[in-house]
Amino acid sequence: MSQASENFQVDLGGVLQLFSAHLYTTADVFVRELIQNGADAIAARKKLEPQWQGRIVVESSVKAGTIIFIDDGIGLSPAEVRDFLSRVGASIKRGDGADRSTYLGQFGVGILSSFMVVDELIVLTRRWGEDSNGIRWTGRSDGTYTVEELEQPVSVGTQVILKLKSSAKKYARSETLREILLQYCKYLSTPILINGRYALNESPPWELDLSDSNEREELLEQFARQCGRPALDVVELNDLKLGLHGVAYVLPDLPANATEQRHDIYLKNMFVTDRPGDLLPRWAGFTQCVINSDRLRPTASRESFYEDRGFAKVRESVSRSLFQYLKRLAVEDRATLSMLLSLQDVAFRQLAREDDTFFDAVIDLLSFETSTGRMTFGDFRRENMVVRVASTVDQFRSVAALAAARGVIVFNGGYAHHEDLLEKAVARDPELTLEPIDGRDLIEQLGRATEQEIAAFEPIREEVEAALFPLGAVPRLSRFDPSDVPAVYAEGADSNLVRALRAARDMSQGLWAELLEAAGTTLNENEELAVLCLNAANPVIQRLLVPDGRGSGLAGEVAKLLYVQALLLSQQPLTTDETNAFTIALTTVLQKALQTDNRQQRSTQTEGEPGK
Repeated sequence: MSQASENFQVDLGGVLQLFSAHLYTTADVFVRELIQNGADAIAARKKLEPQWQGRIVVESSVKAGTIIFIDDGIGLSPAEVRDFLSRVGASIKRGDGADRSTYLGQFGVGILSSFMVVDELIVLTRRWGEDSNGIRWTGRSDGTYTVEELEQPVSVGTQVILKLKSSAKKYARSETLREILLQYCKYLSTPILINGRYALNESPPWELDLSDSNEREELLEQFARQCGRPALDVVELNDLKLGLHGVAYVLPDLPANATEQRHDIYLKNMFVTDRPGDLLPRWAGFTQCVINSDRLRPTASRESFYEDRGFAKVRESVSRSLFQYLKRLAVEDRATLSMLLSLQDVAFRQLAREDDTFFDAVIDLLSFETSTGRMTFGDFRRENMVVRVASTVDQFRSVAALAAARGVIVFNGGYAHHEDLLEKAVARDPELTLEPIDGRDLIEQLGRATEQEIAAFEPIREEVEAALFPLGAVPRLSRFDPSDVPAVYAEGADSNLVRALRAARDMSQGLWAELLEAAGTTLNENEELAVLCLNAANPVIQRLLVPDGRGSGLAGEVAKLLYVQALLLSQQPLTTDETNAFTIALTTVLQKALQTDNRQQRSTQTEGEPGK
């Protein structure tokens, strides 16, 4: 059975609607697209006529509702008009044999953006070097077009005449056109005139010499005027091999949403986007960059870039320049570097973890949470050789008070990259040693209670153990400073996990509660109990050790109160069982105290009666 090939039936009007209304995110881009076409046409003529300067003229009329874009570039021949203007997706820049890197556009669909603001588009064009009057091409939003040769000659170049929709007549205002051109085209070298006046005359920041203090200061002042805030410094981002030029302004603070930090990216001096995606590393949020590239490859809408090999190379180059700047600060301006590190804490710590050179430059400037407060690693290692680290935030909280009481510095390794950086610091410094630590390690280092105190504790040990065991803890008697701390909490390897499982189980029902209960049974029974270390040097504990101060069953209730107090001191969240135990124990102790006070009052009154 023979098969015949057939062509797709294309609704050209629908294609135009799709391209013009859905390819671009804003109608404003039609200005950029037509300016790009004019700049490319001038670039093509310069290749044939090197001395040619060229310019683009924009004429508009609000009353007539028209805008005309005029360039004196290379123009189009009759054949090129039919081949390129009348074929969606074709581009003269695909087949003219010239170096495409000199052109801004590459897709030949830019002119379709005009149909977002017009229903009819007229192009008058005449090719440089050809003996003809020129061509008139008229395209309509329904997908039809006409082509005719002109009876009277037009100037070499191209005129694009837009008859605006009534809803788009705002674009004919000179102020509106200038604002759009200022956004997209302010750094183009091609002169642009709007209604007889030069619209733009700004020099790109990457053309200034940052080694010249005056030009550097001029650039910083310009940034402050435009952005409404000062910059601390400006960094050069040039890489001639990649056709990359740019600057990075160093900010004194991060924006409200650092994840949406914007950087202005230009392609051949034409603005493309201020949301470059992964073109800059995440840790570059302390900067606001202005980057121009000749090698990035834009998408069809020219509002973003393909993340190809060229994209990756530009990213590597920008990262390298910013990294070298940070390393230079580590030598020349540590105060500024320290401030920047605090702004981008997590990102910089990750960079230090992954890059040895950067690590060596910044590790002493990084601050860490310790049992004695925040301190930089440099301050720590000037006087200490043993790096004690609690691996999780919960472990740190359980040992911080106890460590502080002993004057021992313990690092909180529970935050992102903190433990990795501390381990790396030890690995790169032979004078340092690493000591992972938990609460039980510190308890073993506490001072021993006296034999007399231990003997006094034995009569109430069983009562205290019975009170603490349902809460997942066991008591221990030690002696340590400061004496105003009656007890400290220390978790075992599994005790914190047990408490977390219990808390989750309290808030769960049915099968989920059963699963949590089952998870708890797999833990090591010897390691799942926390330790409540009673301080024999504390007056409250000393009172418990005196037979007259214990009261009937009071030692167990006091132990519960001390246990919950120690948990709170260690910033541990309380389970339902612990909260209930605290309430009952407090009620019992208060009732006992009131009963004792009442007896004392009655005894005093009896002693005061006559004849008694």
